[in-house]
Amino acid sequence: MAKKVIIIGGNAAGLSAASQIKRQNPHWDTIVFERTDEVSYASCGIPYYIQEQVTDSSNLYALSANKLKQDRGIDLRLHTEIMKINPEDNKVIYNSKDCQNNLLEESYDYLLIATGTSPDSKGITINSDKVFSVKYVGDGVRIKNYLKQQTPKKVAVIGGGYIALEMAESLKNLGLDTYFIHRRDQLNRAFMPDISQEALQVLEQNNVNLLLNTEVTKIEDKSNNKVAVTTESGNSLEFDMIITAIGVRPNTSFLKESGIELGVNDTIKTSRYMQTNYSNIYAAGDVAETVNLVTQKSVFSPLALKANKEGSIAGSNIAAEAHVEKFPGVLKTSILKLFNTGIARTGLTENEANQEGFNAETIVIDSPNKPGYYPGSRKLKTVIVFESKTGKLLGAQLIGPIEDAKKIDTFAVLTQTGATVDDIYHLDLSYAPPFSPVYDPVVLAGRVARKQSQKS
Repeated sequence: MAKKVIIIGGNAAGLSAASQIKRQNPHWDTIVFERTDEVSYASCGIPYYIQEQVTDSSNLYALSANKLKQDRGIDLRLHTEIMKINPEDNKVIYNSKDCQNNLLEESYDYLLIATGTSPDSKGITINSDKVFSVKYVGDGVRIKNYLKQQTPKKVAVIGGGYIALEMAESLKNLGLDTYFIHRRDQLNRAFMPDISQEALQVLEQNNVNLLLNTEVTKIEDKSNNKVAVTTESGNSLEFDMIITAIGVRPNTSFLKESGIELGVNDTIKTSRYMQTNYSNIYAAGDVAETVNLVTQKSVFSPLALKANKEGSIAGSNIAAEAHVEKFPGVLKTSILKLFNTGIARTGLTENEANQEGFNAETIVIDSPNKPGYYPGSRKLKTVIVFESKTGKLLGAQLIGPIEDAKKIDTFAVLTQTGATVDDIYHLDLSYAPPFSPVYDPVVLAGRVARKQSQKS
């Protein structure tokens, strides 16, 4: 018997689920509600579009609305916002631009919530049209148009994470006088101190101005056509344009009275099968909490691969009307490029490990990424966190040549499989001078950690 599935959200998780459902049950009525006009877009590519490495914003869309409708048979409804969910009646209440914003309702057999996240101002008062966030492709287009039309010279990026770093690089590469403003003296806590310090040095080496320990409380326009940042200490700093990249929050405010349970950071609480506390309601992507594979505790992890996998898994379970596949969790593995440097992380930081009750140790190694005699050899800094008693790997971070940052994937596999520092040392990895030293930095990390663990 044909079923009706409603999916709220038209990007990675939502469309992965919709595609999976239509693939397995072509006759099912699959409706995707999306409150914007953007679907199937790659927000991670926006900084590279702004700095013109990606020349056309249309290249940031994987699938067009027409392709989703015609080729995949998905009933896609744009400019449609869900106002309320009534789980007891199996109905959603929504308004639509196409219906003059009148409230309408739609019933469902199954519901998937994949509403993602929104930029969070973290309490900063913002009164200016010269301030931009980076979420949608449209944000990138607006930023690029502003750069061309208003020709700002002095710009600021507020934040201390991945997007802030990528946007600082983008704006500096466009020749702008770029300031990096962050409330701490290090980057955000996802980066361990040794990695953070080197990343900040990379910014300085590329003439990005650092304003650390600077807490922003207000941003407002000035009469001289500038936009001013007011800091907690009362100082006022003027710029021509500001990018905020302070963090994100899950889009769950519309669920407050629904009875759907929320979890960490107001994400939606789900089982490993992506099911909520209602058996026919699922959640996936940035809006859904998941499990840290090291601690087995719930975490908020708004990352692209998680969203795509969770959407596909939720879609499979809905289509089968059974628990056929589960999502195990994440290590928050991530990577970014900062000028000519790659930065990557996986698993726990030392601080996180100790907070979770592990007796953690950390080693920091500076090693060449190739033999010293080979042209182009550069330093790679490797930091690994491991349990003192057992030697079990808990996490790792890298900073160094761009082409070596993907070594983090080896550490991710090792962490996910419960490997110890002995296991790392005994890895049989490849060697040739154009690629690595005899002791690959991964194996070297295991060797040094092993010696330290034996002394403990």
